[in-house]
Amino acid sequence: MSDTRSSTGASLPDVSPPRNPKRRRARHNKSRKGCYTCKLRRVKCDEVRPVCGACSFRDEPCSFPPLDEHVM
Repeated sequence: MSDTRSSTGASLPDVSPPRNPKRRRARHNKSRKGCYTCKLRRVKCDEVRPVCGACSFRDEPCSFPPLDEHVM
């Protein structure tokens, strides 16, 4: 009887599944002077005055903290 497998005796190396690469978060700029509504909802404010984009989209009141002239 003939065997269809090769008889070289070489075995295939164990193939393990590839490791999942570490996920990285997308970079973004921090919103330092966002409106109170965005701060309360914990979303990023685009800081456009007098009404930010998130508040104008949701038809919500938008109020910002007072501007500090000496802080940059």
